[in-house]
Amino acid sequence: MLMKNKIYILLLALTSAVTVSAQNEFGVWASAINLSTNGGSNAQFYNTTALAGDPNAIGSVNFSGNLGTFEIGSSLLVIKGAELKTWKGTNANVCGGKLNYRVFPKGAASGPFTQVNIGFKSDCSGGVFGDGLGACGDRDQKWSTTNANNIISIPATPGTYVLEIYYEISGQAGGTTLCNDTRYESGGGSNFSAEFTVTSVLPVRLLDFSGRKQTQGVSLSWNTASEENFRHFIVEHSQDGIHFNAVGTVLGKGNAAAKSDYQFWHRQPVQGANYYRLRQVDRDGSFAYSKVVNVDWSGKPLLSVYPNPTKDLLYVSGLQKGDQIQIIDFSGKVLQTLSSAGESMNVNVRALPSGTYILRAGQKAQFSKSTFVKE
Repeated sequence: MLMKNKIYILLLALTSAVTVSAQNEFGVWASAINLSTNGGSNAQFYNTTALAGDPNAIGSVNFSGNLGTFEIGSSLLVIKGAELKTWKGTNANVCGGKLNYRVFPKGAASGPFTQVNIGFKSDCSGGVFGDGLGACGDRDQKWSTTNANNIISIPATPGTYVLEIYYEISGQAGGTTLCNDTRYESGGGSNFSAEFTVTSVLPVRLLDFSGRKQTQGVSLSWNTASEENFRHFIVEHSQDGIHFNAVGTVLGKGNAAAKSDYQFWHRQPVQGANYYRLRQVDRDGSFAYSKVVNVDWSGKPLLSVYPNPTKDLLYVSGLQKGDQIQIIDFSGKVLQTLSSAGESMNVNVRALPSGTYILRAGQKAQFSKSTFVKE
């Protein structure tokens, strides 16, 4: 009996230590760099900490693979800023964030980092950030900058280069008034990275590339400012934004000094995320890649549950009015069925035993799933 008491006291002490630690800490739970690949007009968020497809993701494209091909002397690759979603315990503080980046030849020595300040965006209020974008929890904050305009100097030597980044946030652990502590978000210590290609002369000057969901499939549109000894575009498709396969070819004008417009229909998109890029092929066989665009074919917003784990209430967002919501255990048994009156709702799970469950939501054979833990 004495041994049981000792074990119980030890467990209480461990639980108390974990609770105190969480109350005193702060950190980042989602991040993204804001990049333009044409000098500014097409800037978008590339996810780092939370990747595309995750309900916490900030953008629709992951920061990975090849960002595109740039001509020597151009100033088209621009860092516009970054966004962070941060958390803090009841006895902790967050004061601000920074993006750190550097560029170096692939496989060569790196170099010093350049910093971009990330300003305050909004607090979490009622389970949603103040800008209306994304579910959140009590004491979460969003920090965002999209007007930094840090132009990356395209190296004078053709080749493959690495854009490497990490984030840091200042705050206070164990207090709410100072900003003397720093936390880093670097992807487990290795830093986040993507590549880009530098070439002496591009076969085509691409102005824009975009995609739209249509009834017949995905409509891809792009235009060029000029073409020189150009052969064709190969349209490539991916389900994860990393591994691409060719789905069609569009002939170019060859040589053109004026603007040219192009369109391609992808008739077999997959449910959910569809990533596209253009492989621009010159007559001598050399080629360059465009930026990557993402088109969501499902049309349903991403399902998000918060907090996770939870003890009583589960906030569910990414719904549509009339969605059927089911809570299912891992044996497949439906434990609870509800109907959504809007885009979000609270679900009472207080009566569920502790464990892991599936929340399923949707209608007309189109359903999304998310798992959550009941403490």
